[in-house]
Amino acid sequence: LAPVAQVIPCSASVCVQAIESDAVRKRNWLCEETFKREAGLDYSKYNAEARRSRLACHLNQSIDYRTMSKAREWPLVDFEQEFSKASGSAPSMPMHANIKVEALSDGHIHCVATWISLRLSAAGEAVSWGPGSSGGTGWQYCHYSDMFRSVSAGDAIDLALTYGLEGVRLEGPTCSGDSSELSPYHTCMLTSDPQRTTAYRDGIRSSVESLIAQGASRGGALNVLDIGAGTGLLSMFAAGAGATVVACERAAFTAALAEKLVEANGFADRVRVIRARSTDLSIAKGDLPAPQLVVSEIFGSDPLSEGVLATLKHCEDKLRGDEMPRFLPCQCRVWGSLARVPAAWACRSEEASACGVEFGHLAPFESGTLIVDLRREFRHIELLTKPAVLVTHRLAPPIVVSGACSVSLALLPEPEPIYKLMSLPQPCEENDGWVDDVLCLVMWFDADCSLEPSDDDTTRFSTSPAVERGSHWSQFAQVLRDEDVDEGVWEAVAAGQGTVCIETSWQLDFTSFRVGLASA
Repeated sequence: LAPVAQVIPCSASVCVQAIESDAVRKRNWLCEETFKREAGLDYSKYNAEARRSRLACHLNQSIDYRTMSKAREWPLVDFEQEFSKASGSAPSMPMHANIKVEALSDGHIHCVATWISLRLSAAGEAVSWGPGSSGGTGWQYCHYSDMFRSVSAGDAIDLALTYGLEGVRLEGPTCSGDSSELSPYHTCMLTSDPQRTTAYRDGIRSSVESLIAQGASRGGALNVLDIGAGTGLLSMFAAGAGATVVACERAAFTAALAEKLVEANGFADRVRVIRARSTDLSIAKGDLPAPQLVVSEIFGSDPLSEGVLATLKHCEDKLRGDEMPRFLPCQCRVWGSLARVPAAWACRSEEASACGVEFGHLAPFESGTLIVDLRREFRHIELLTKPAVLVTHRLAPPIVVSGACSVSLALLPEPEPIYKLMSLPQPCEENDGWVDDVLCLVMWFDADCSLEPSDDDTTRFSTSPAVERGSHWSQFAQVLRDEDVDEGVWEAVAAGQGTVCIETSWQLDFTSFRVGLASA
């Protein structure tokens, strides 16, 4: 480089801080006793197979956490010095460091957070992505270790760190989950969503017993197909009620874990786990007997985002015997409300449409749909209508993979913060208003884990912000473009008078919306 050249950034460091957070701990650790009370199943083999030594986390206001030490900095590289070297060689990898942090107060250290800090100039300007930072790039790694424990103020914790091609790691034994295909959201579902667990448990048990009593099994076993079986949870619910199950799971490690859990719970003679997609199975080739009941849980936060309609339609058309099987859940309903949100949300949607999926403060799908946490992170946004069912998707034959519907909703006289309208926890800070805002639909869904639609809350789960749960499901939002909003809607919103008509159109896993004024 020329002598006057300036290198930006000047240097990079790794920052290290001890964290206390039961929520972060639960993302990587299943309480076997609690889960056994909820599900009635033995998952004692789960942690040994699924636990990871680190997880990517976004420690922001949506997560309850407490910093247990000051942030310590580990200088990684001084770019100015490296670029000034005649050889131009990169720093040797991996790099090692021993960092000591001191507990600020009595408590428990559940993990250590690490993140990158960049110094932009010699004057000291820097950017850092530590806990509490905002924006889509404010992520950290949370590292877990058996050495973490209860601490008293002043206690010292020695940490050995390595920085290599895979980023920062705590030195020490690796975990089985580090090299597995098992997604961390499995732990979140099992640990932090008892409503989902019990709704499926009660719904499957009741449905299997009902079908057996009705003679659907023709004197033999009631055959059940579990699509996207994961760890085999739904399969074991069905087997426990008397069914014989074929569980299909495409991920090899997850399927192998399901087999171990099935055997540990004594269902090896009733549950057969197949590593395959359901769309690859054939009754004619002997992959499975014709099912009388199909169970599944292949929902994203946007319920159509994981291809549920196409998958179940294939099952309806190709995986049936002489009689059509029953399906559970039988339906899901998308709830939503027209809302005012910061104009920045529209920018995130445009980025999503252009660039595809990214992870961050507002995590979008390729369609521009945003994943938002309305309960904790965005509970100050203002609703313009009361929440209502926008569309009901039938998940039992005949399955409709494309269609349209509409609903009319009265505008509220004044915009109402969602935390007030839905009795959510109050934000730490009130919304002071935005410089600019856009119209948006904020949404969530519920599903009936029964053979027919029912208002029985014991067999229904909901992703509503009114329900406390972990991070595997959140809510979702669709920012409305100018062409999605008819003339006169903004004026009616400003006046707080009138009724809007929300039209929903869907084609497989893609949904679009249009908002107009309802006819008088």
